[in-house]
Amino acid sequence: MLIESTRNRHVKEAGALRSSHNRVKAGRVLVEGRKAVLDALRSGVEPVYALVRAGFGGARANEPVLEELERRGVAIHPVTPPVFDKISSTERSQGIVLVAQEPRWRREDLLREGDTRPVVVLEELQDPGNLGATLRSAAALGFRGAILTRGTTDPYGAKVVRAAAATVFRFPVLRTGENAAEILAWLREHGFVPIAAAPGGDPPEVALRAVGGPVALVIGSEGRGLRSETLDLVERRVWIPIEPGVESLNAGVAFGILAYVLSRQLRG
Repeated sequence: MLIESTRNRHVKEAGALRSSHNRVKAGRVLVEGRKAVLDALRSGVEPVYALVRAGFGGARANEPVLEELERRGVAIHPVTPPVFDKISSTERSQGIVLVAQEPRWRREDLLREGDTRPVVVLEELQDPGNLGATLRSAAALGFRGAILTRGTTDPYGAKVVRAAAATVFRFPVLRTGENAAEILAWLREHGFVPIAAAPGGDPPEVALRAVGGPVALVIGSEGRGLRSETLDLVERRVWIPIEPGVESLNAGVAFGILAYVLSRQLRG
C-alpha cells in the first residue's frame, strides 16, 4: 500500500533517525542510497524495513538492492515522492532508505586471545567524511576495531556511512562515552601500546617499529589535534614529514598513511 502521509509511523521514525540523538535513543540507524543499502545488507546489518519512492521498482539499476531486500525478507514500503523527500538527507536521492538495528559492539570484541592487530582511538574527530574514511581504511588495513572518545561525531550518521562504504556495519566501532585518558588506561591494562599522531614525533618507519605490544594508534580532531593531557599518556609520537608551506594532512589521509606503514611492518 502506498504511503501518502508524513504521519505514517514508519515515515515518522525514519525522519527522526536523521538526528543522532534519536538514533542513539532508538538503537536504530538510517541508511540511504542503492549502494549504501546493498553494502549494508551484504555486511550483515540487521534490517527492520525499507522505504522506497513510488516507482523505484521500475528501474533496472534498482533490481539488485530490491532482490537482496526480498531475499532477506525485509518489508518494503512505497511512499509518494513528496513524503520521501521529507525523509531523505541528500539533494539527489536515489529513492531508497533502510531502517536497521545499530550494531552493538562490546569491548570484548577487541580482546580476542592471540590477536596482535592494532586498534585506532579517535579523539573528538568531528568531520563525518574524515571519520568514515578513517574507519574504512582501518578495516581495509587490518585493524581490529576503532574506539571513539566522547565528543567524536556519530559513526552512524548518513555522511559517515557513505564515506565508510558500510564498513561501520561489519567493523567493530565502540562508542564509549569516555575521554581518551580513560580509554588509554583500559587499553594499557590489556597490553596495548598507545602511539599518538602528533607534531614532533618520529617518522612512521621509526615510531611504529618494535613497540613491544599491539599498537593503539591515537588520532586527534581536525583543527586542534590531540589534547595535551592525552599526549602525556602515550608511549611514543609519530608524525608524517611533509613539504614546507603545507599546513597539515587531514585526519583521514594521515591515518591512512600511518595505518599502511603499520600494516606493512606487522606483515614483516
